[in-house]
Amino acid sequence: MFTRVKIRRHEAGYLVDFDDLQWRLVSNVVGFVLDHVKTSDYSELLIGAAKEEALSIRDRGVPAERDGHVTLAMSLHQLHVLHATLVRACVGVGSEETFYHRVGFFAENVRELAFGIENAVGDDE
Repeated sequence: MFTRVKIRRHEAGYLVDFDDLQWRLVSNVVGFVLDHVKTSDYSELLIGAAKEEALSIRDRGVPAERDGHVTLAMSLHQLHVLHATLVRACVGVGSEETFYHRVGFFAENVRELAFGIENAVGDDE
């Protein structure tokens, strides 16, 4: 489920379709990773962008009333920031149980979504 991400080329970037569960995971992970980021330098180091940029990606996602899907137009850089945020979430967390309590998803699900993004962009080439 998490590995199936729909990404297609759109203008100068991509259209990314997240289902309801994937988007809830993204929203939770962005908050989790950025909750403790205090400086722009630290954010740039972790995810390759300022904290505000990652938060703006999350905040642009408005789930559709019908099914909760979120479709975002994203540049390759924004996609990289999202991917880096997902990967960063899985680094440095002690146990799977602790991760689940903090994020609401298992680290395995987060890794699967990051891998799904990689595959979708790689398959698009």
